Amino acid sequence: MTGRKRMLPAIAVCAALLALAAGCGSSDDAEPAATGGDTAGTTAGTTASDAGAKKPRIAFLQYVDAGYPEAMRDGAGDYAESVTPFIANFDPQKQNQQCRDAVQSGRYDAILLNAVDPTTTTPCVNAAKAADIPVVAVEIPIGEDVTTSEPQVDGVVGSAVINYATNAESVAALTKDACAGADPCNIIVSVATPTDVLTNQVIPAIESDVPGAKIVQKIVTGYDPSGVTKALPDALTAHPDVDVVVLTADNAAPPAADAVERAGLADQVKLVANGGSRQGVELIEEGILYGTVGGWPRQMGAAAAKMAQQAFNGEAVDPSGVDVQRIDEPLLVTEENVEQFTPEW
Repeated sequence: MTGRKRMLPAIAVCAALLALAAGCGSSDDAEPAATGGDTAGTTAGTTASDAGAKKPRIAFLQYVDAGYPEAMRDGAGDYAESVTPFIANFDPQKQNQQCRDAVQSGRYDAILLNAVDPTTTTPCVNAAKAADIPVVAVEIPIGEDVTTSEPQVDGVVGSAVINYATNAESVAALTKDACAGADPCNIIVSVATPTDVLTNQVIPAIESDVPGAKIVQKIVTGYDPSGVTKALPDALTAHPDVDVVVLTADNAAPPAADAVERAGLADQVKLVANGGSRQGVELIEEGILYGTVGGWPRQMGAAAAKMAQQAFNGEAVDPSGVDVQRIDEPLLVTEENVEQFTPEW
């Protein structure tokens, strides 16, 4: 990998992955303890709520418990009396049931919906709307159109989400930078699942936006680093002329770098990732990762909770749609500007 300063030893790789996994929670149905709303400070691009505005009790419906949504919960606390997480563990039926439970409990004034899937949350939104509880989409769009940041389903009053088109364009732009000087630029792209819209949308964006791009293989890795360990070595063997490997997330970079090293391609292959995590920043600084797409989950959570607070207080939700990859900068994080980027998770 060009410009790489050192390789993480196997023990360090395991330690990094274990540290990331430490953010994951229990799969128990019981709701975890609520997070208080008096978090210190404010996030960039948002302001603390007005002194006279009431803060809602928020039910935070999450598709999984990990460092990213934990940072969103922390940001949401700026505008909430309390934030109580419900963890669905990628189960849409469980998430809808948790939503109904939250609505029927009478303990919550608003819902932040971090959906398992954009199109499976209709029962949740309908139940909340019938109870006059505002719903705000956070991170994942709610509805058929994943390329808009605006609310699109009746009952969803606000949306602070990853615009899938913006995300794909960002990954393609970073890949274009990594491909500079290579023509053709041979690329291996990892996706979460064969049909996952977010990660698969990156492929046509690269093909249209990166001059000379040639995607030689798509591998399915999930967001689990072990998926990279299983799939990437064979792909590197099949394509020893690869120039760039595009990963689903920062945490995939250490095992990817190890696979590239074992294949004898360390001076040739650049790794591109997504997420803007502390781990990603460290790997860029160490020369292991070429770059990552920035992410600001704390500011995202704050923006979503502010929408919920406005709706709870009977105010107009403004703005009602936020493309969270436009919240802060730099968006494309590389060795050249990594010192300007502040990770939030």
